[in-house]
Amino acid sequence: MPIRYYLQENAIASNPNDLKARVLAYGSLEHEDIIQAMLKMGSTITEADIRAVLTAFYDTVANKVTEGYNVNLPIANLSCGITGVFNSPADCFDPARHKTKVLVLPGKMLKQLAEECTFEKTTRSERKPQLLQFNDVVSGNLNNSITPGGIAELSGLFLDFNPVNSAEGLFFMAANGDRYKVMHFSHRAGKRLVFQIPEIPAGIYCLELIKEFGTSQIRLRKGILEHDLSVY
Repeated sequence: MPIRYYLQENAIASNPNDLKARVLAYGSLEHEDIIQAMLKMGSTITEADIRAVLTAFYDTVANKVTEGYNVNLPIANLSCGITGVFNSPADCFDPARHKTKVLVLPGKMLKQLAEECTFEKTTRSERKPQLLQFNDVVSGNLNNSITPGGIAELSGLFLDFNPVNSAEGLFFMAANGDRYKVMHFSHRAGKRLVFQIPEIPAGIYCLELIKEFGTSQIRLRKGILEHDLSVY
C-alpha cells in the first residue's frame, strides 16, 4: 500500500510559502504484531519457533553491540557511540560526564526498499477510533454475521477506552436506532478488543466505538466499522 503524507507549514524555511511533508502512519507495530504478521505469511514455522528465534536474535544483537561490535543487518546497522566532552587527551570516560549512545542507520535492504516506495497525498486525518475488522469467533465469519452471546474480536487502532466513563464504549447500533452496549471484555487494548456480544435481536447492525481524545480540550470521537453486521 502507498505511504500516506500531508503537507504542513515549514517553520524553519526562509520562504513562508515553503511546506514540508509529514508521513501519516497507518499505525505502530510492536513485537507481537510482527509475530502475527509472520504467521499470516503462511510460513510452516510455528509461533513458538518464531518467539524462540526472535528472543535469541534480540539478545545476541544487543549483547554484541554493547560489547563494542558494529552489527550490520539487512534492515539496520547498529553500533555504540559516546556523547559528552573530553577535557584533554589524557581525559577518560566518566559516567558523570559522558553517556553511551546506540547509533542506528538503515541497512542495505531497507534503503533499497525505501527507494521503491509509492506515496499518496492526503489531508491530515483526525485522531479517532479506527475499526478495521470484526471476527465472530463462534461462526468464524469476518465482517459479516453476529452470534448473540458469543465471543468476538475487533481489530483496529485507538480502540482502548475508559470503561468508567459511561459515554465511552463499544456499541451495536440497530437500524431503528436501538443501541446495545458491550459490557464484558476479556482483552481491551489500542489495537485489539475481545468481548462478549450482547444478546441482541435479529437485524442489521453497525458497530461503533466512542472514546475521548485530548488533554486540555477533551472531545468524544466516534469510529464506525465500514461493514454491516447481521443477526439472522
